[in-house]
Amino acid sequence: MPRARRLTSIAVVAGLGLLTLTGCRSDPSVAAYAGSSSFPDTQVTGIVDEFLGSLSEEQRATFESVNLRDQVLHWMVLTEVVADYAEAKEIEIPPADVEGLAQQQGLSPDLELTRVLAEYSATLGALQQAAKPVAPTEDDKREAYEHTTLSNQPLSESYDQVKQFFNEESLGQSLGMRQMLDEAVTAGDVAVNPRYNATYRLPVQLGQEAQSWFAVELGESAPVNDAPVEAPPAQEQNGQE
Repeated sequence: MPRARRLTSIAVVAGLGLLTLTGCRSDPSVAAYAGSSSFPDTQVTGIVDEFLGSLSEEQRATFESVNLRDQVLHWMVLTEVVADYAEAKEIEIPPADVEGLAQQQGLSPDLELTRVLAEYSATLGALQQAAKPVAPTEDDKREAYEHTTLSNQPLSESYDQVKQFFNEESLGQSLGMRQMLDEAVTAGDVAVNPRYNATYRLPVQLGQEAQSWFAVELGESAPVNDAPVEAPPAQEQNGQE
């Protein structure tokens, strides 16, 4: 499997929501703010460009660079706020295993993207271990149903036909993690530039071939004070698998 395709096996994809930057945190050259940290647009773009530049032309064709920029930003923002949240909650985060992740995903350990992804994986993995199951509400069940795919295809059955499968056993752990992520994002006072998608998709594995996701909004919407700068030129891609 080409290493570009292996990366897509990480169940982290960009979502659909948009946020804005306000007040003194409205620099249009900044992709996002989280706590006292900021993530310049050039940093995100540089990570993506370095990664794409390491691929063959055929491998690059499996990616949409704009979507990958969203994912990289999500990884960095969540790593930042969850690390602070974990420290406050006395949740231990293991060191990032850059070499191990590079081997697992078929990536070069020298890439900045590999380091970012390894730190994200270690941080979110620790949070997942600490999360306690939460009983799903009716809205939670319907959200999971609407986002569910079976063998990468939408469900053909109606909600009433399959709703018994959307229960605490299948959804509870992910809902517990979403609750903690919401708390971490709120505590981190996250703001995302409107040129980036700001809905993180928290994966839910429902079986070997069935999967879904819950939306985690990385902050609250607010008016834009400063017009955003133009996005850096993106390399044309054929789509992401």
